Amino acid sequence: MRIMHKPGSSPPAAALMAYLSLVVMTSFFGTAIADAQERGDSNQQSITLSCDGKASIAGEEAPENLKDFDVIVNVASRTVLGFGNVVGKVSAIDKHGIAFSGSRDVTLPGQHGMMSMSVVGFLDRIGGGVTANMTTVTLSSRVLSKKFDLHCARMSKLVFLDLTD
Repeated sequence: MRIMHKPGSSPPAAALMAYLSLVVMTSFFGTAIADAQERGDSNQQSITLSCDGKASIAGEEAPENLKDFDVIVNVASRTVLGFGNVVGKVSAIDKHGIAFSGSRDVTLPGQHGMMSMSVVGFLDRIGGGVTANMTTVTLSSRVLSKKFDLHCARMSKLVFLDLTD
């Protein structure tokens, strides 16, 4: 992937976020989704929600349109996958929704230091909406924020789940 910007200037936030997301997702996320989907098909341990909506990066004018964006709820481990390579732990559940949050430090190949990623979100069990905020702190301490506003199919499966202990 080649990112173009003026010499001596910082790359645009969207391009930097896209690059960082690609690097991180290829190292972890693809395997996590495949494993979660496999578990879900075999024993209903997880549910894959297919979502459409928008993702906007703070400071950018035009939001990114998302189609068939997967959000995976793992019932057995009480986790949510789909936002970078961060595994969100379910922190609260009620009849209206599921709150989740998580963080992860990532070492990029060939780099010294760590990049920090976190996500905080909510799955609306009644209306089918998913909102999440993903924050990335780069190696240069630059903070990037991405907000997801999604509507998901198969959410009705979550209405009947008892995820409480």
